[in-house]
Amino acid sequence: MKKKLAAYLLSATILCSGVTTAWAAVPVEHERSALAFSEHILDRTASKGLVNLALNPTGVGFPKLFTEYTNAGDNLKDLADGIISSKQGPPIDEGPRNRWTNYDRQETAFVEVQFETEQDVHQVELFAYNDFGGVPTPKAVSVQYWDGSQWQEAANQEVTVGTYENDTWIVPFTINFDVFRTANVRVTMIPQDGKSVGASELRVWGVREMLHGFEITVPEMVPGDNQLPLSVMLEEAKEQSQPVYIKMVDSAGAEQVFMEEIPANKQTADFSLDLTEAVEGRIQLTVSLQEDFSEGRTVFLTKRLSEDLFQSIYEEVKTPYEYGIVLSYSGVGTDTFDSDLIDNPNVFAIPGDDTYVYMTYVGHDGTGYRTGLARSMDMLHWEKVGKILENGEPGAWDEYNAAGYIVRDHEWGELPTPHVTEDGRLAMTYLASDTPGYEAGIKRAGVAFADSIFQPDGSLSQWERAPDPVLDANDGAYPYEKGIIWKLQAIWDAENSRYVGFYNAAGGPEVMCQAYSQDLLHWEREATNPVLNQDISPSGAIWGDSHNADADVVKIGDYWVMFYFTSSPGGIIDSFAVSKDMVHWEKSYIPLTERNNTYSSTYAHKPCVVKKNGVVYHYYNAVGSEGRLIALDTSIDLSALQRAQAISPEDCSEAWYQGLQEKVTALQTELRVDGGSLERIQAALQALEIYLDAGEEVESQLLTVQWSGNASMRIEGNAEEILSTDAIYGAKVQPGEELTFTFTPTEGVFSSAQLNGEDIEFGADGCTYTFTMPNESTSLRFIFAKVNKSILEVVLEQANAVPQNVIDRLVPEVKEFFTKARTDAQTVYDNVGATQEEVNKAWSDLLDAMHLLKFEAGDQEILLPLINIAEQLAERLDEFKPSTTAGFEEALEAAKEVYGEENPLKVDVDEAYGNLQAAIEKLENRADASELQGVVDEANTFDLDSYIQDEAFNTFTKVLAEAEELLLNTNADQADVDAKALELMKAMTALRKIPNKDELNKLIAEMEQKDLVGYTDRSVAAFKAALSVAKAVAVDTNADKQAVTKAYVNLEEAANGLVKEEKPGAGSSGSSKGSTSANVGNAYGKSGIVSATQGVTSQQAHVVSDTTVNFALKHGQAYCFKMTVVDGANQMPSFTVGNGDVLKTQFVAKIGNDYYYRVYAIGTPGQSTGVYTTLPGNAPVKHSVVTIG
Repeated sequence: MKKKLAAYLLSATILCSGVTTAWAAVPVEHERSALAFSEHILDRTASKGLVNLALNPTGVGFPKLFTEYTNAGDNLKDLADGIISSKQGPPIDEGPRNRWTNYDRQETAFVEVQFETEQDVHQVELFAYNDFGGVPTPKAVSVQYWDGSQWQEAANQEVTVGTYENDTWIVPFTINFDVFRTANVRVTMIPQDGKSVGASELRVWGVREMLHGFEITVPEMVPGDNQLPLSVMLEEAKEQSQPVYIKMVDSAGAEQVFMEEIPANKQTADFSLDLTEAVEGRIQLTVSLQEDFSEGRTVFLTKRLSEDLFQSIYEEVKTPYEYGIVLSYSGVGTDTFDSDLIDNPNVFAIPGDDTYVYMTYVGHDGTGYRTGLARSMDMLHWEKVGKILENGEPGAWDEYNAAGYIVRDHEWGELPTPHVTEDGRLAMTYLASDTPGYEAGIKRAGVAFADSIFQPDGSLSQWERAPDPVLDANDGAYPYEKGIIWKLQAIWDAENSRYVGFYNAAGGPEVMCQAYSQDLLHWEREATNPVLNQDISPSGAIWGDSHNADADVVKIGDYWVMFYFTSSPGGIIDSFAVSKDMVHWEKSYIPLTERNNTYSSTYAHKPCVVKKNGVVYHYYNAVGSEGRLIALDTSIDLSALQRAQAISPEDCSEAWYQGLQEKVTALQTELRVDGGSLERIQAALQALEIYLDAGEEVESQLLTVQWSGNASMRIEGNAEEILSTDAIYGAKVQPGEELTFTFTPTEGVFSSAQLNGEDIEFGADGCTYTFTMPNESTSLRFIFAKVNKSILEVVLEQANAVPQNVIDRLVPEVKEFFTKARTDAQTVYDNVGATQEEVNKAWSDLLDAMHLLKFEAGDQEILLPLINIAEQLAERLDEFKPSTTAGFEEALEAAKEVYGEENPLKVDVDEAYGNLQAAIEKLENRADASELQGVVDEANTFDLDSYIQDEAFNTFTKVLAEAEELLLNTNADQADVDAKALELMKAMTALRKIPNKDELNKLIAEMEQKDLVGYTDRSVAAFKAALSVAKAVAVDTNADKQAVTKAYVNLEEAANGLVKEEKPGAGSSGSSKGSTSANVGNAYGKSGIVSATQGVTSQQAHVVSDTTVNFALKHGQAYCFKMTVVDGANQMPSFTVGNGDVLKTQFVAKIGNDYYYRVYAIGTPGQSTGVYTTLPGNAPVKHSVVTIG
């Protein structure tokens, strides 16, 4: 039994005044190493009965260790655990990482050991740590002791430096001195220059004196089987058995008494106490050798709360859904108190204010903290109100920091409210320091008071500070503080009629402490501080090795729950602890937040957790890619709300967007309303999700595509085909649908490609074009040029037939001109990409050059090449417009006649040549009417009796007649032919077939679903009348085709005739709906970088935007904002965006106090920027964020 108990005690025990041997608690694998170094000491000390007075394997109870600073990766408790190891721990080394260092601090350090009672101290051993880098062997070590009033140097100190087997990373120091008696020993280490110090183990050898003649050893935690092992050691064995009296008092006050015996002539006995009946929580155990429990020894244990309890609380408070960033810093350079970062959310409601929820937060501008106030109508979207607490006066103890936290009353399930003190005032505790910089200087806590948050005129109240700190890290010998405390958050404990303040202390790792006050001015620290410290979870994971901080405490059911942030296996995150008495706390070891890859990649910490209408909101400070800001997780999935708020009015119809906003408003109202419920919220959320998932029933738009007859077309994508010929395509297409057109030349190659008159990319062997259908009817006309080189071919053939000897006899200038013209013509002829203009110029220039040949010949032979060209063209005169062939045949015959004369006059040769050349150059190709002919042929297949004879029908018959007439016009221009083909195609697609009753009933069903809210009374009345008539016709068995058609058409026209009620300034698209006026100066805003926002207080002039939701614009789209200046007569706001590469701004108009500005999306998809206004003398205010979609 003793061996089993000893093994257990080594793993998790409270050792009251240590154990009886220097090496009993040293694990077996280290026993030989320890003896190897200490053999001569143990031999010498054993004869004197010396033991290691510093040994405490669990670090709980006495002896206690203190130091000024511990590196976050190390553990002060390791110095007294009986283990000596230089290992770095996995994955670097096998074996435990067992050390303390003050790495990052290059200064003299000390470690203090505090005993339960005064002891005689004979010798000290320090096993220093040496990593041959930042933590080498100390330069010197020494020993001091506390004499009751001050620290004294141990007399006649001798320091010996040894070795620890083959481990050069462990350097043993042995310090001998004159024996002294004390309850506190300190070992001081002086580092090498610019270095830090560390150690793996500290031993203090002395004669243990047992309080009341005995010692007890128990685990700090009651085992899971409720059988508590207890070991009692007498100062000396007795001849008769020794009764041992044991009293247990649980957290509910229930008492159990046990009586055991230590056998005669035995110094130690082990017992097992059955604590099954003890209530979970703090247990007080008193052991005495006297039946009346005089001269007893008392320790406090914990019977851990059940895992079922922790799990049930987790289920109540968990927030698994990331909502995202809800409040950000204003941005460096904005000259605001929160320009660099924001921190510490603290949410509350003001009784009587049914509109807003409020949040205090801490802002930092690079110099110090100040406290700001924000507000929200739905607890999701927050706007800054102003600064609620300023720094202290110059030279004051709070000159550079005033990080405030409203004292709140918090009933779980309802929003916290500001606590009202006995004298009717509100209170705010705050963190302060007298040193500029981020988290710089000695930290103190102060308190300030105010009558209300707002004054009667709506301005923020001024808080009256208490003149002195109410909690000071330097006002007592509290080793767990050592000059650094953080965030005093106070709550009122009605049961005990006192305030309980929770604060962080950083004497080593940051630990959670608490203190008590009756008036918020005078505080008494909890005797058992710290109440949360580094420990190990039941699974063996280390929690809180660097942080246990920033408490937010509320009572849930019968238990107090502390939300706090901690270092955990998952990083710096939020968790919770539980207590029955708000003094003794047990960690849950359950994460409440999780770091993501973006805005909380570094920390997700500093909680403020509230519940409203069944929804839990977990606000926290997120640190990551976006800086330090405030984020939110929720207990329900609100992503549908975020989806809705990202939708722009330009992405949908006005009616659908209005319906969406109604669903959004309904959900936001349920989230905030007093007396709401989770069921109503879920119903509103489901309604929004259904509305979003159904989407808008967008009407298909008409697409007409026309292309030149020298190409064939293939289309990919979803479209409802209406018309398809060899050169025309018509279809109904849903907006947003992507279509791909592929064109291939039917013969030859493409020399150019245009879409609606603009050049587009193409290849000689084809062209592919991708098109996204807009929410409007669209026409696309593709023109692919196929160049006519017939005249060039004829002229070039004749030019190549000119003998070289003729060319050689030309005068040099003429020879050069002719040779170049012929070479250029050949180049153009061979170029598949040559344009018609280039071809025409080439044969015209070559014809001019050939004309010059006559100046050398001087006879009729000069006419022969030109006659040959003209005779080839004469065979193809039907390819040219008749108006351009007039006189061609006469000129050819005249030239042939002159050529046939034996001795013609030179003047006749010149005249015949000139006339024939002019006739050739006058020729103009006929228009290609194949496309028009195809459309006409298709139109003539229509059964006109099956279409409604309305305006569209009349237009069709008129355009068809015009097209047929144009086909007969051989002199028609190509542009006129192409335009008429497009006009006829549009007229064809506009025809509407005569409906039957099935189609009428379908239209009636659609119209009955139409939302008529927001339309004028007159247009709604006309619509209802048409709908009523249509219903009557639909059920009339005698209604003929004409009556059905009339009812159908009238109902359609009435629906299209619905008119929206005028709403001044309700512009939501790129086209302004009101009048515009010229802006003074440049109409486009200057690009500028303006980050986040500083809100305005309610009594000041400020700007209200008609758009405060974040939304998306596609590249090229525009949006119009209405900015209304409130309480600012004659003040014109400056309108800007955070990134001028994303949006361009333009002033539109001023109507009264309303200013209209337009933004144009010029950025790339994924980019986003804020939209800001600035009034003269005020900070910029962000109204919304626009993302390029």
